[in-house]
Amino acid sequence: MEEKNNNINNGYVSYMQLGKSSGFDVIRNIIDSHEDASVFCDVDFVIRYYNSACISLVGGNINLLLGNNLFDSFPDFIFKQNVDLIVDAQKNGEMCKFDCKIEHADGVFDKYRVEGGLFSDGMFFKIHKEQQIESLSQANFKMLFESMTSGFMYIKPVVGLNGNISDHIVLDVNSAFEILFGLEREQIIGKSIKLIDKDFDVVWIKRFGRTAMTGHSFSGKFYHHLYGKYYEFKSYSPAKGYTAVIINDMQAQLEARNELMVKSEISKAFALGTSISLYKIILDLLLKHTKSDKGFLGYIDESLQKLCCPAVCGNISGDVVPKNMINDFAAILDIKSNPILNVCITQLQAVEYQDCDMCGEFAKYSIILPVINDDKPVGIIAISNTIGNYTSKEKNFIISLANYIASLMAAEIKERNYKLQIVAEKERAERNERLKTAFLGNISHEIRSPLNVILGFCDVLLKSNNLTQKQIKYINVIFNSGRQLLEIVESMIDLSKIQTMQVRVIEDVMDLNKTLSEVMDKGLRWSEEKNLSLTCVKGLDDGQSKIIGDKYKISKIVYMLVNNAIKFTNKGGVEFGYKVENDKLKFFVHDTGIGIHKEQYKDIFKSFQQLEKVLTRQYRGVGIGLTICKGFLDVMGGSIWLESELNKGSTFYFTIDYKPVNK
Repeated sequence: MEEKNNNINNGYVSYMQLGKSSGFDVIRNIIDSHEDASVFCDVDFVIRYYNSACISLVGGNINLLLGNNLFDSFPDFIFKQNVDLIVDAQKNGEMCKFDCKIEHADGVFDKYRVEGGLFSDGMFFKIHKEQQIESLSQANFKMLFESMTSGFMYIKPVVGLNGNISDHIVLDVNSAFEILFGLEREQIIGKSIKLIDKDFDVVWIKRFGRTAMTGHSFSGKFYHHLYGKYYEFKSYSPAKGYTAVIINDMQAQLEARNELMVKSEISKAFALGTSISLYKIILDLLLKHTKSDKGFLGYIDESLQKLCCPAVCGNISGDVVPKNMINDFAAILDIKSNPILNVCITQLQAVEYQDCDMCGEFAKYSIILPVINDDKPVGIIAISNTIGNYTSKEKNFIISLANYIASLMAAEIKERNYKLQIVAEKERAERNERLKTAFLGNISHEIRSPLNVILGFCDVLLKSNNLTQKQIKYINVIFNSGRQLLEIVESMIDLSKIQTMQVRVIEDVMDLNKTLSEVMDKGLRWSEEKNLSLTCVKGLDDGQSKIIGDKYKISKIVYMLVNNAIKFTNKGGVEFGYKVENDKLKFFVHDTGIGIHKEQYKDIFKSFQQLEKVLTRQYRGVGIGLTICKGFLDVMGGSIWLESELNKGSTFYFTIDYKPVNK
């Protein structure tokens, strides 16, 4: 053992170096001063002294301590499992540090940090139990401080063997801390404060240490020469041995309070103001807080290169205000011809000048400031007074207000332009609609008139007895084609009225049975051409079939459904009619045609929809008949639906209110 002692140099402290005549008294005083478990043993690892904190580690059995071997006295996980590390430290005269832990039956771990080294004629060990608290990296603790606008630092003191705190290790910081000091987490976590910032005030190092050890909180100001700012520190201990520090940039707080005052005043002005415009409220607020007597506030119209000023205080000279803008703007200024406005807007900087003309009167001092949103000028603030230069506080107020209203002005400009665009589009749409209506009306007259003449003469010719069969055939072709063209023109006009919401319901007394008979007469000619049967079922006797209704629309709907049924039926027949059901007239049109797939039900009533998509079309029509039917029924308060089976046929139903003439 003597040979070992002769080789001891690093970490060795002799009695004489301690400056005490009695070395063991010094050892006892040092050990007793530690709150952590501390023990001193000789070179043979026999325990010579310990403090009260060691007793709990040996289960309260003090007989295991004094005079016993270090490795046998304490739980195995502390010393016995690290015997090689300890012996090597003793042999080489070095400090040794290691962590150890034990798991209890409930799954909870106790963690310990052990530090030891040569001391006097033996070895001194300090056993520190880690606090079982949630670290800042855990979700709930992290969320609590990460959302703070103040900087937050979570630290643990560095305690030497003499019990003094010389530094702190940073365990975590929040995002606000990174922003405050321009550092990233990776540059901070796990490092000591002195290593991160060598100029950090030693007084606060000690205060943080006292907070960690005693739980005493501190608050105060600290001027940092490197950053040239005053910071406010507040420290508290969430658990013994740890310190949480909240840091605020006092300059930022001042600016935040100033901005809050601005917002509060604007909100108050909004609450009190009723008919006064937003710009007038803001200008009045600006003049009040800067002791100004003249000024204006306006936004930039990029398309016109003008400054439109809804709020003016004073006699400002500018362009003549257009009549359609007289209620919106007190003045309009040309940007290009005004050098001061041009500098503000193009260079995005404020202009200050003295002894000048402002708003038509002498001004001692004036400031013109651009209002900037997303690095883009959206407006101008201009104020002046007859007193003198503005104070820094007043200038800060102007800047704060300009920053605050920038987004408001940008939104207001966007909304104004949107409204102007809506008005322009509405006027354009109304103009186009008028032209479309006039065109369709002209088409209706110009096409239907000659077609009716052609159809009339065809009818006269067909009634003549002097025609050959070939001539009759040709005349029928002319008649059918003309009638088809007339139907298409009338359907396009009806569709246009439906789409432009110009359809009106015109109800009068009508004979429902007679109307269906007219449809029957028209349909017979088509059905006979295809050798199809056509049957009409009337739900009322002729004496009871008079109702109040829109004859044109009811006739048109039945006509189009029967026309479609005949068109898409190649064999069998078509049956149509109506019945009275629950104060409703329920119409039906049934055919034995090609049928409709269920997937196509939802599209069948859309414009220009036909079921057949092959190149060679087998069925005539433009695909708007069902759209017109639904459009008419919508304005009449009715409904339409269908039932169909592919290759077996379809049945269309529609209902309208039953309004009999004779109840």
